[in-house]
Amino acid sequence: MHTKFSLRAVKRAPTPKPLYWQLPQYVDGGYTVLYIDSIGDCFCAACATWERFKTEITSGPFWEGDPEYCANCNREIESSYGPVEGDAS
Repeated sequence: MHTKFSLRAVKRAPTPKPLYWQLPQYVDGGYTVLYIDSIGDCFCAACATWERFKTEITSGPFWEGDPEYCANCNREIESSYGPVEGDAS
């Protein structure tokens, strides 16, 4: 039994992202890294790896706050310490 593939479908097949050079999602200590582009959109590590070829990406630890969502894949990016709770005053 042979499986037929159309050449058109094969050309449109997504190429898997190589993981050997992907930007890290976490840094030493397990802290979440947040990637932000020049217009303020947030990205997960996988999407920031590809976006950095199109625009300038900055990164830093995401200590606390409400979850952010990746502007490309809409994946939830949780902060290292969770949401900020009310003031202790």
